[in-house]
Amino acid sequence: MIFVGYLVGVKQKRHLINGVDIESLSDPKGFTRLLGHSISATGVGMLIIGVLLYLNIVGFIGFTIALLLISFLPLPCFFYAKQKYA
Repeated sequence: MIFVGYLVGVKQKRHLINGVDIESLSDPKGFTRLLGHSISATGVGMLIIGVLLYLNIVGFIGFTIALLLISFLPLPCFFYAKQKYA
């Protein structure tokens, strides 16, 4: 996910974003940058949670809850970016 976020946020690979008419946005670069960074942050969060599970700092229940919470991060960022750059 970190690599996909890098491709979207830094390299501006807009074809990886599905369900958005990029041409209708006021600032397509800002939209893809915000969305790409939120995807990268999700990947970093998943990496950290995975390492914490590997080191037995968190258990499976804590891992599952944290993974569920982190995996929803791009969704509010997507709606915020869509509203901001519409």
